Amino acid sequence: MAHIQFTDEAVKEYLIFRGFSSSLKAFDNELKSEKDKGFRIDKIIDNLNHCIHNYDLNGLKEAWGHIETKLITKVEQQLAVATKKLEIALYKLYLAHAVENNKTEKVNEFFAKLAAENQQDWRDWFGKKFDLSDV
Repeated sequence: MAHIQFTDEAVKEYLIFRGFSSSLKAFDNELKSEKDKGFRIDKIIDNLNHCIHNYDLNGLKEAWGHIETKLITKVEQQLAVATKKLEIALYKLYLAHAVENNKTEKVNEFFAKLAAENQQDWRDWFGKKFDLSDV
């Protein structure tokens, strides 16, 4: 990560040297909202929690997709099962939070968007067999 910080500082120095103050402000703002968050786990968790607590299912899917693309695809194959369980647990947390706060519309949206993709995972969680294809 040191090489990324070094590069960021070099870009900042260049922008200051050239007098590109508005570009420097834009660069600083983009660094603050960077998706990877410098791969800092606390920032990634904050982002995921933010999506869950604000019932932002699309944001949660997008954040997980980004994590999957940037990090998970690079891990060893033997960890694939664990990462899939982590993904399902994240969605279960979203769903439990929505149910706990009586957000029926968010629960319905969740099942409409995600349950059909992961039928087996949800069957196991609820402990019974049911068909989610008509959701």
